[in-house]
Amino acid sequence: MAKSPHGRAVERMAAEIGYVCIHWAWLENMIDFLIAHLAGIKDEEAWHAITGNLDLRQKTQILRALFFLRKGKNEDWYDYAVEMLNFIDNDLRPRRNHLVHASLYGSGWDLKHEKKIIKITKPQAFQKAELKTLDVRPAKIAEARKLQKEIFQYAGFCGLIYGFSLHADVAERQGVSFQQFLRQAKSSGRLKHKRSKPKRPPKLPRAKSG
Repeated sequence: MAKSPHGRAVERMAAEIGYVCIHWAWLENMIDFLIAHLAGIKDEEAWHAITGNLDLRQKTQILRALFFLRKGKNEDWYDYAVEMLNFIDNDLRPRRNHLVHASLYGSGWDLKHEKKIIKITKPQAFQKAELKTLDVRPAKIAEARKLQKEIFQYAGFCGLIYGFSLHADVAERQGVSFQQFLRQAKSSGRLKHKRSKPKRPPKLPRAKSG
């Protein structure tokens, strides 16, 4: 294999960015499955046509409404799902966008991300407004690796939301809560949090007494 002209640091960062893209596509696929299932769209071409023309922010807004409409008595499922969406939309999405769309440059292990922006700010009230057109940040391989692992894990959380929703009516009739579903998933090995635990995973509400 020919030696890369970019250097080892750029190669390692490029690998992590690649995993960010791969895992993000998996995450969006799970979100698309959720929209199709909760909206009752059974025609595969129809839901591909719909979700394929929505960006992630639009998808999360649609899902918030669908979660509310389909929650029934499963309040813990709804709370978990909404908190998961908020983290994806407000934390993972902007971090992913900056990593993927910013240019990468530097020498050796001193890498930088540079992204064009338009931002007018006033550092202090008595100072003149300033125009900022570049956002330059250090490009850290460890942060990119953490991000791709968190995206992968949240794709798994979407899968849990989807899995429970497939049998939500039965679970409601039998009195099986989403908390119990998660415990069963964890005991069966389908839910693992030991590796690359996100800094703010969705939290379930405490069970109400009485």
